[in-house]
Amino acid sequence: MTNKKAEGKLPNLGTIDTYCIQDKGSHPFLVRDSWQMVKLNYFEKYGFLNMGTLYRHDDTDKGIALMSGTVYVIAMETVDDLTHFEMELLKKGVSYNIPKKRWYTFIMEEGSELILLEKPDTQLNDTVTVQLNEAQLNLLRELFNSKKVKL
Repeated sequence: MTNKKAEGKLPNLGTIDTYCIQDKGSHPFLVRDSWQMVKLNYFEKYGFLNMGTLYRHDDTDKGIALMSGTVYVIAMETVDDLTHFEMELLKKGVSYNIPKKRWYTFIMEEGSELILLEKPDTQLNDTVTVQLNEAQLNLLRELFNSKKVKL
């Protein structure tokens, strides 16, 4: 093991690959034929003040594990023209899944880190976005206020 702060792959004996990715943003780092691991480090796009964009993947689920920090996953569903939000505070040691075709976003505290598992190139080939309207944003704010969320 090294104390050297490094980006990408750290030196090893050749049998265990070790990764240390500290830059802000989304970083696919282990890509195989049918899946990829992604390190998602906090960046402003997922801050509380910037909530408003939701994402959907039609061809893949998204596996999630919290590494550090405070992260909420928000899911949205619209039934009979009524918008419903579900909010989950992620816990270390628990695995989560966002099923394909489900709208979601993350609200992350600065310094938070996630590991994601999904199909390769999901960000490029299988991501649909939607901007929440003011009424939907108000519903989401009410949900945060009702849970006394402080980020």
